[in-house]
Amino acid sequence: MNTRITTSFHIPPASLQSIPYILLISLVHKITSSSSGGWLSDNDLNKDRLDLFYWLLAALSLINFFNYLFCSKCGGAI
Repeated sequence: MNTRITTSFHIPPASLQSIPYILLISLVHKITSSSSGGWLSDNDLNKDRLDLFYWLLAALSLINFFNYLFCSKCGGAI
């Protein structure tokens, strides 16, 4: 019985954290789509520019890391 209760508390946050990622993919597809396709245009991995998408994710992670460092330095002042 404990396993079912624990699982019921785990599933909703896991599903909610995928929403921003889906929105990011939709935003990147909308911004980069053009007549030549875009970063995530087709199901063809040879034509898509997944490298640029992963560079974007790396940049967002770096921004998040610096945000963490800033908040950890100023944590005592808040």
